Amino acid sequence: MTDDIKPPLKAVRDGYAPAPFFFEQSNAEDGIRLVAWTGNLDQLRSLFRSIVESFSDNLELLFKTDTDSEDGQWTRFHGSVPSWKFKQAISTFDELIFRDGGSVLCVKDSRIGDYLALDQNGIFFLYSNKPIYPSIFQAHGFDMRQNELIDEKPHWNVRPKNASEDGKKFIQELGLLRV
Repeated sequence: MTDDIKPPLKAVRDGYAPAPFFFEQSNAEDGIRLVAWTGNLDQLRSLFRSIVESFSDNLELLFKTDTDSEDGQWTRFHGSVPSWKFKQAISTFDELIFRDGGSVLCVKDSRIGDYLALDQNGIFFLYSNKPIYPSIFQAHGFDMRQNELIDEKPHWNVRPKNASEDGKKFIQELGLLRV
């Protein structure tokens, strides 16, 4: 099945189609995060995998889902997994990770504390002070510039047909526990 007949990215907003971009944000405690967005699914996958590859062999995952939630709140699952196991899961659960607007995935490098998050709107966040990361974003075709994000105006989130079932399988396969 090709990307053009699968569900779109996690979120859609009429008229929102900027070229891929990233920018840096900082907070009062000198924490830095890179914020990125692309409408190109292959580009998002490639960036995500490159960052995961730069992490150590032990990862901590936080998976949040609003599937089957009666009160609209996130249900959170956490666990530690070897990177090889997570890399397999990225391929197996591609649609859940990259297209489900009802889930958020955070991946933390257990050794150094850097982490990435792919939110329910398809916005990619990387929390790190390492100066190497901007060049990785640029190598994947992201321009460094401030840009309005998809969630700054009305938009809608997309839920693939099998999101609920795939979420349950993802949690089980990686041994994540509800927190």
